[in-house]
Amino acid sequence: MSTILAAFDDRHAAQMALHRLAHEGIARDDLHIEHDLERLKAVSRVRRRQADTSVLGALGRVFGDLVKLNVDHHHVDVVTEAVERGAIVLVARTPDSGLADRAAALLKEAGAFSVGVHAAALHTR
Repeated sequence: MSTILAAFDDRHAAQMALHRLAHEGIARDDLHIEHDLERLKAVSRVRRRQADTSVLGALGRVFGDLVKLNVDHHHVDVVTEAVERGAIVLVARTPDSGLADRAAALLKEAGAFSVGVHAAALHTR
């Protein structure tokens, strides 16, 4: 499963990009737009009671919860900064790595100023 995170300055552009990704084949249930910093902070406060109480650890858990995997710390910083300054974050998930790459390109074309694709690690038993 690949997760794509994209930051937009314009909510309408993010919404249009979401519709385009749905049209390209990403399931609507796997698309989400996040813009509510207060909600993210509230989730962070609840999660902060867990093992890693650092701010970065809390933010990592918030975005980990949001996309159901841990994303790299650099991208968490970029997205957190984007939301703090009022940006809109579009989250998309797809099991198709080719579609994830196409989605990233489409998001850049749609005006996203930061786009990252993260593949979930496979665990074998």
